[in-house]
Amino acid sequence: MSLAREPRDDDSGAMVGLFTYFPGSNRFLCGGRVMVGVNSEQLLVTVLLLVVTWAWYLWLRLGSGRGAARFPVAVGASLVAADLATLWRAATIDPGILPRLPCSPLIESMPGHVRDEANFCASCRLLRPRRARHCRYCDNCVEVFDHHCPWLGTCVGRRNYVWFLSFVTLVTASCACVAFDAIVMMLGRLPWPETAAAAACALWCIIAGVFVATLLVFHVYLLLIDRTTNEFLRDVTDETRYQRRAAWADATTPCAPSKMRHLSVPLDGHFVFATGPALDDQLARAHWLLAEQLFVLGPPEPVEVPAGPLAPLATTTTTTTMAQELALVVAAPAWALDRGSSVLSRSRLVRGEIAARTLGVPRGGATAVAERPITREEINGALQTWVDGVIAIGAVYMAGGDHIAKAREIIDDVYGFDLDMNEGSKVLFKPTKASEYPFRHDFEGTLCYFASTGLYNEDKGFAIAAPFSKIRYEISGTYIDSDSATALGHYWFTDAKTGAEVKVEFTFQYARSPVTGKLKVILHHSSIPYCPH
Repeated sequence: MSLAREPRDDDSGAMVGLFTYFPGSNRFLCGGRVMVGVNSEQLLVTVLLLVVTWAWYLWLRLGSGRGAARFPVAVGASLVAADLATLWRAATIDPGILPRLPCSPLIESMPGHVRDEANFCASCRLLRPRRARHCRYCDNCVEVFDHHCPWLGTCVGRRNYVWFLSFVTLVTASCACVAFDAIVMMLGRLPWPETAAAAACALWCIIAGVFVATLLVFHVYLLLIDRTTNEFLRDVTDETRYQRRAAWADATTPCAPSKMRHLSVPLDGHFVFATGPALDDQLARAHWLLAEQLFVLGPPEPVEVPAGPLAPLATTTTTTTMAQELALVVAAPAWALDRGSSVLSRSRLVRGEIAARTLGVPRGGATAVAERPITREEINGALQTWVDGVIAIGAVYMAGGDHIAKAREIIDDVYGFDLDMNEGSKVLFKPTKASEYPFRHDFEGTLCYFASTGLYNEDKGFAIAAPFSKIRYEISGTYIDSDSATALGHYWFTDAKTGAEVKVEFTFQYARSPVTGKLKVILHHSSIPYCPH
């Protein structure tokens, strides 16, 4: 299966399916129409158990000329069909994954304890609703996270909980019906081999039925006390203060998984955002975060936005509340939402970030931001931003968009050419695949390495020569100084076409921007691991 479907043109320009660059561990089938969990092979085991049990029962009923018993067979067939249908829905729809977006400097500038209270995920770099949790298996944050189900091979959360509960209920009823009918057959006048087979079938269904019925009773109890499995196991009692109940009505939010194929990322400088109820949730969360921040930091003081092309944009939103701007910045792109999406311009997003910073930086203004100690969480966030940027350049290129413009945007956002930390505003950059011109200390040389602008003939474009579908990293060590931080580690790049993985060693040094408070790269060295043969 190709990792990327053919790009198509429509009213919004070049498009590419977002499932192609999904950052989690979920798997996509049928050109993005079906999403399954990371443990999809366990789903096949569940299907096999259902089919084998049904075939066993069908053989008992029909295998020896007892075809007249049509009613039990019809009931059993209906239940098994319902079992498989609800299993398919529970395992293949979006369980409530919270889409990722580059973290706003406003959120990055919050003290650690404030972000912890705000349910900030260090892995996904996003603010989550109170009952959302990160699944370590699927590598996603899931809204109203219940548990990672081994029988489904995926997470159970807000959007698929009703299907999971329906599946458990129907399997309990199926086990009871098959066990009862097998006992009836066993007590009838049957030859010994068939009697033994009926007894074994009844015993198997009783054992499985008791297990599944226990699970059903447990989840009914959780619904009555308004708890998820995750909250019950962690003995959480106060998760519902800022979130609606996770009971049946909240679990029935419809989501068509096939829509993910058609929800695409526009490549003309726009982002897709959630609107409607989803945005209302974002606003409610933003108001709560604003209250928490003001409680901890005191009233914010304004900071002057430096002169430049973005300065006029900042002045147009000074009357907007910080809560609204924060909601705009953290609003999720709609690749996992099935309805109510709209397009907001990139300039409006940037304007929202500037206004939020203007209204909400800590006391001391830009000086306080620049002098704030660098944390390991920020280093992780900076590394993830670099990863997302490289993948995004490749995505634009594969879709036929302006990848050079995208690369300019990414480099300007990630590298500190504007910080004037080194002589002549240089970033010290030693790329992996460069020999004739091994050092790139200026913006244009760095741009040519990533996007192949023609400045250097040896550059084929690191991000476009073999676009990457996934990049993961591992930090070996960090050194944090008073005004900079250094990280050493490995990257693993997954080729979008072949699936091959390449390991690269990296060194990054970061400094904080005095304007935005964001970490930017001032030194970057990467190389292929040494091989003696």
